[in-house]
Amino acid sequence: MTATDILFETNNEEVTIFTKIEQLYTFIDAITDLYLILNSRREVIYANKALYDFIGKEPSAELSGKKPGDFFHCLHAVESSDGCGTTETCPTCGAFQAIALSLAGNHANRECWIAKHGSGDALDFRVWTTPYKIGEEVYSILALTDISNEKRRQALERIFYHDILNTAVGLHGLAGLLVDSPDDVDEYKEIIYGLSEKLIDEINSQRMLSAAEDNELQPDFHDYMSLEFLSEIISSYKKYYLVSNKTIQVDSAASNIKIKTDKTLLRRVLLNMIKNAV
Repeated sequence: MTATDILFETNNEEVTIFTKIEQLYTFIDAITDLYLILNSRREVIYANKALYDFIGKEPSAELSGKKPGDFFHCLHAVESSDGCGTTETCPTCGAFQAIALSLAGNHANRECWIAKHGSGDALDFRVWTTPYKIGEEVYSILALTDISNEKRRQALERIFYHDILNTAVGLHGLAGLLVDSPDDVDEYKEIIYGLSEKLIDEINSQRMLSAAEDNELQPDFHDYMSLEFLSEIISSYKKYYLVSNKTIQVDSAASNIKIKTDKTLLRRVLLNMIKNAV
């Protein structure tokens, strides 16, 4: 299938004009980023191979006249009969803003977050738009880079630095008390031990998350009894200063079942849930 074959029939004159620029299609199809060419109505008249690969579809006439939000199944694109670009939410969309600027003759760079209709998944894109004028008609060349992994990693790092800094500050404060206090310091021993254990846990957890992001994590599965596992988690968390005035217990109706899991990963999940609760 050639580039000419996958042009949309939104406007025969536009198709005729763009079929004469075969070099443009050849170049865009060779790029791994996602590229769209839009007309002044924000309709897609060309999408490169990388984009079709990304959405898992073959070029077809069914996509004729579609707008960018329709390609990515944007949750808001179905809120209006006129589709993408016409809902109350659209003016806040980075892609919409960038397209509007390019159709006005300007280059633009934005970030775009798309919630997908039906699946509940979300996409993060960095968006660049370039105006492309033929005669009196202005088109928009839209380039998108998937930054979902980058955004997820940034969120994980923010959580990690927040948690590890809180723990380090707690340890530093207790160390200061030990230096300045002439009294018996036995009361601080358990707290210091708990904080140091938490610090190690935070670092190991971040290392596992990084490995997971890089597809290098190798889970270590073993059998455990659920109630014993939960009791161990609660006992461990009671050492932390956050729960000094709170009660954490397992529901008396909870069943004791055998589970196969990676202890370190599940422990991290449950500790985060407890931390969020307290």
